[in-house]
Amino acid sequence: METGSQTQYFKLEEARDQLGDRVDYYWQALHQMDPLADDAVAALATLPVDQSAKILDTTLKGSIEKDSTKKGSTEAIADIPDVPEALTALLDHMAHVPWWVNWDSIDRGGQLCRQMALPIMLLLGFYALPATYTSPAGNKPLVSTRYFVDRAPLRLAETLSFVRLTCAPNSLRPSNPGFRIHLKVRLMHAQVRRLLLRSGRWKVEEWALPINQAHMAGTLVAISANVFQKLKDLGFRFSAQEIEDVLHLWRYAGYLSGVREALLCSTLGDARMLTNLILSVEGAPDQDSRALMKALRNISRPPGGLEKPSWLANLRSSLVRVLLGDAIADSLAIPKVKERFFWPPVLWGLSVIYWVLFRVPGGRSLAEWIGKLVWGRTEGILFSMARKARRRRERA
Repeated sequence: METGSQTQYFKLEEARDQLGDRVDYYWQALHQMDPLADDAVAALATLPVDQSAKILDTTLKGSIEKDSTKKGSTEAIADIPDVPEALTALLDHMAHVPWWVNWDSIDRGGQLCRQMALPIMLLLGFYALPATYTSPAGNKPLVSTRYFVDRAPLRLAETLSFVRLTCAPNSLRPSNPGFRIHLKVRLMHAQVRRLLLRSGRWKVEEWALPINQAHMAGTLVAISANVFQKLKDLGFRFSAQEIEDVLHLWRYAGYLSGVREALLCSTLGDARMLTNLILSVEGAPDQDSRALMKALRNISRPPGGLEKPSWLANLRSSLVRVLLGDAIADSLAIPKVKERFFWPPVLWGLSVIYWVLFRVPGGRSLAEWIGKLVWGRTEGILFSMARKARRRRERA
């Protein structure tokens, strides 16, 4: 594949001077999708709507264990007639557990994420998601479908649900909730790719392919390794084994989501290299980046609310600035507010509290209980906001 040149979306020549052949590899990943999921969705599209819906419903709700009595089939769909071979191939691939998977490590990584749920939730909303919006090409699927700009509460609630289910006990084993959410998201991404490429509005020459391997890997590292790297930068302390366990959890989660194994990070060093590559190649944030960030910042502002930001809105904006840095915050049009000085001592204090909790009897269980409570309530509030927004759109 011919490597592109410098554009407003990709700084290829500039990046190549610094990183050499890695840029060409990244360019290839920008033009690779998820063939197994794409083929499955394309095959389902050829079936009558009722039959396709039945197959999907059974697949997402039934057992997805290998059926040893029926070669090339899975228990979930083995008894449904006319199941596309492409869907069976996808399920077989996901039900196959790679040799490198260590369930004990995954369980430990999930437990640490549950214990760290409160700070992780803060960083997901105010650090990881804003960071993913900075890619002027990577944000185009969200903007093109209006899915986040118009439905920000629902999208954020689904993101929190995705992370929660990924980290739940035993959740990534075949047929369990975390496994199912990865299958659902993988098929949804394939459907979005199909619709965008068939719309006639997607500009492959400028934006590469929608929801491609490079951007899927970038999103994965943003919500996992980079969150824990930022927690370490803020003063939270983890052992080498704990970091290894968390990254192992998300490495397998990435495999289930359709990210190529060569793009899955096993260490924080791998994650830093990938993040540096992404930042070097991707162009500067654009108007769509700022629109997405505005939707996220205004997620709790009622319709018709005051134009002047409240102190709570200023706290949210200042937290994004503290976590992302002024340069990126400026490019995302994050307001400069005096409340930014509130966060450094608060975040440091939070790290001290968790240091203590992790060293006193019952402290980790308490941290997990607090995280579960706050995470659940936040999800519930966001889903409630999404339902109210949908009713307003229906009445309009």
